[in-house]
Amino acid sequence: MSSEGSALSTRLAIITARQVAGRDICLLTLQAEDGAPLPPATPGAHIDVHLPDGRSRQYSLLSSAPYTIAIKAVRDGRGASQWLHDTLSVGDTIRIGTPRNNFGLREGATDTVLLAGGIGVTALLCMYDALVAGGHTVCLHYWARSVEETFLHAQLSGRPGLHIHACGGRVTSMAAVIAEHGPQADLYCCGPTRMLAEFTALTQGRDPSTVHIERFEADSAAMPEASDEGFSVRLARSGTTIAVGKDQSILEALTDAGVDIEYSCEEGLCGACEVRLLEGDPLHRDSVRTPDEHDQRRTIMLCVSRARSGTLVLDL
Repeated sequence: MSSEGSALSTRLAIITARQVAGRDICLLTLQAEDGAPLPPATPGAHIDVHLPDGRSRQYSLLSSAPYTIAIKAVRDGRGASQWLHDTLSVGDTIRIGTPRNNFGLREGATDTVLLAGGIGVTALLCMYDALVAGGHTVCLHYWARSVEETFLHAQLSGRPGLHIHACGGRVTSMAAVIAEHGPQADLYCCGPTRMLAEFTALTQGRDPSTVHIERFEADSAAMPEASDEGFSVRLARSGTTIAVGKDQSILEALTDAGVDIEYSCEEGLCGACEVRLLEGDPLHRDSVRTPDEHDQRRTIMLCVSRARSGTLVLDL
């Protein structure tokens, strides 16, 4: 099955500006190809960018008016980011999705701490800007490998409450930063897998509602093992029952049956395929929400989640 994603809510966008923003990092400004206003987005939102070969990748919006995203070329990765970085120029068009936000700011926080590693700072800068503009207390700590690899180093340096820790000298640790803030602080973290694992360990015991993570790749270490058994899903609106094979995702079974589902990453990262779960015992395996959050919302991600047994009833 390809990763091209659903076309239910995509549109063509034209690149109106391109800026070098650090080593192997470009900043792209987008507007709708037809000139219409692009959908609004809240701080922490991301969009899907669809490649011509059918793949898609998620990029945080640094701004929603106009849309601005940053692409870092990962030279030893799977090639998508490198292609986007090296190929796209002003005047080119790309297909993008409607903004989604699985990393939104919690209302009512009195102390907000943003912790970024590498290109993960792009998920947090829009939050920082919104909080500063609203007169709220906020600090952003940004760890980068070097000054050359720091995103927009000259523009960010010296901004109030924004601390850049470039490797090579004495660097403040994440543990020290978290220890400075009491249990009432809201902590947001986005960065490489190793950083997120450290953040998770350092925040054990805090109120889960104050701990927020945005991931670039699935957290395989925390993903529960799936059963080798198949199961069924029933679509409540149509009454249709569809079998899901042991080597098949719910999403694959539904699309193979002709059900029109919005999806994108197929890795449990983007949240596009989240639907309401009406009945059944699910095995949540995504990296977007915790099982408790899914239980409270009564939702499931179709691309990676399974059933512990029997049948799941979906609001479809």
